[in-house]
Amino acid sequence: MQENGGGGQRGGEKEGAEDERVAIQGRKDCRSHAASLLLRLVGFSYLVAFTSVFLQAPGLYADLADRGGDQELSAGVLVEAEARKPWDVSFFHDHVWNVLLSLFLVCWVLYQSIFLVGQTFLSFQWDIFLLEVGGLVLLFAPLTSYGSRRGPTQLSALCLHFCLFKIMLMSGVVKVQARCPTWMGLTALHYHYASQCIPTPLSWFAHQLPNFIQKLSVVGTFIIEIPAAFLILLPFRQARVWAAWLNIFLMVCIMLTGNYTFFNLLTATVCLSLLDDASFSWRWKKRTRRDKRPSRTPSKGLQNTTSVLHSEQFLKSLHELEGREWSLRSCTKSFMEVAFTEEEMDQWIETSLFWCIPMFFAHFLGQAVREAAQVYTTSRSILRRCWRFGNLMIVFVFGSMYLFASLEPLSSIAPATRKLFLPFVPSLSSRAQAWRLTSGYGLFRRMTGVGQKTQVLPNSGGKAIPVVARPELELQGSDDGTNWKPLEFKFKPAGLLLGSASWLARHFLGDAPAATRLAALGSYQYNPWLLVLIYRLLEGSDATRSLLATELWPKEWSAGSPPRAIRIIKFEYDFVRQEQAKSGKW
Repeated sequence: MQENGGGGQRGGEKEGAEDERVAIQGRKDCRSHAASLLLRLVGFSYLVAFTSVFLQAPGLYADLADRGGDQELSAGVLVEAEARKPWDVSFFHDHVWNVLLSLFLVCWVLYQSIFLVGQTFLSFQWDIFLLEVGGLVLLFAPLTSYGSRRGPTQLSALCLHFCLFKIMLMSGVVKVQARCPTWMGLTALHYHYASQCIPTPLSWFAHQLPNFIQKLSVVGTFIIEIPAAFLILLPFRQARVWAAWLNIFLMVCIMLTGNYTFFNLLTATVCLSLLDDASFSWRWKKRTRRDKRPSRTPSKGLQNTTSVLHSEQFLKSLHELEGREWSLRSCTKSFMEVAFTEEEMDQWIETSLFWCIPMFFAHFLGQAVREAAQVYTTSRSILRRCWRFGNLMIVFVFGSMYLFASLEPLSSIAPATRKLFLPFVPSLSSRAQAWRLTSGYGLFRRMTGVGQKTQVLPNSGGKAIPVVARPELELQGSDDGTNWKPLEFKFKPAGLLLGSASWLARHFLGDAPAATRLAALGSYQYNPWLLVLIYRLLEGSDATRSLLATELWPKEWSAGSPPRAIRIIKFEYDFVRQEQAKSGKW
């Protein structure tokens, strides 16, 4: 009887230990599915980026390597040895396996190298954002395989939260600080769909929306990018979930109506760091009751204290400034208008950041203490405890460096936050920005394509607004100097070719068309690559011809004989209005 009782006692202890391990395992696994999806989508973004470079490289770099303005590569860059090789297609064939790689460190180093060489064609904000997110994913991804039952540390997720907060807040604030009349007048979307770098077929339909929907869309953009961005920093799960879905919704809308390659997908991917598996209960329902129990660690009180302070100060700031700065006045003539000024916006941002940044840093420190306590209480062996604690220290040190380095670009929209700088922040930030580990952003700072003439549109509320004047460059070739025929880029929606390219091509192969669209905003002196492009086309370079839609060329040019003369003409375009399309008068 005693032996059986002892066996039953040992069996009960064994079951209790198994239950404890299941509970700990459940807490570890509460973010594993969402984190795994995030890592796979970041890997897909790398796939898109490498594929885009590989397919366009022969025309962009092999013959345009001497386009002028090349910067000297600094020592220690991986690509330095490769840059000394001749610029030919074999260089990119050597790196074709990058398309298949899933090693984030290798992908980050190689894309950093290509970015330093790419310059004009890889200087877009989506390239910079990929490098910043790719650096943070090195902390977020587990050292072992994705199938590991332990998800990423919350510390690494907090770094991604701050990255998302920075890009969304800066993108919204610069629209106000730039004093663009279209943003402050809530008419920016009257021009955006037609004047963006590469529209999609859905852009035309969005351009036809009534005036009040266009203005409401601008208001929604302001709300999501500025006040709702602070929800990302709050320690409350429900606030983060709302912030995630709002930003994902905005990114999907932008993706459907414009081509920004992988930028919107990558931004929506970072939003997944705000979610856990409970946010996808319709997809992953494997949760136990113990998953919902909070872990009891010595630092739980410290974390709760910093969370409450963070939330109270933030909500107090919003409450004091909400009525004065975020109201919209109704107007019978213009439907609605902004009721705050640029100066009031600057004051609100500086006050909010002055409270939120220290509280977020305190929350980060409290989370580090909590996770250190979890490592100590849940690791049974000394070796395992040292291994996990070492990993945590790596994330804490590099994560802290990232947060401090990100203060410098964030201070560009709120100079008062420089008072929070420690002495080492400027030098640390300059080094981090040199490697694109942190950057500043300013998407759609000013709306382009605003014409000089005005007209009253049927859905503009009876108010005269400037017409859309999208600047566009068109290459034209001729053999006699009299008859000129267009030389269009592949995947570029210009003229009557808006629907000629496939959806995938438009969204993943937009470097050359986007560079041409941006060149239309300046002069050729600041875009020497255009002169090199024309020179190579006149020479009959096959690599450069691969960038153009040669299937639309005359037979003699398609056969290999280049045109004798090439010129660049600047046009101003607008979408056909629905009323004009029906009447045929356009």
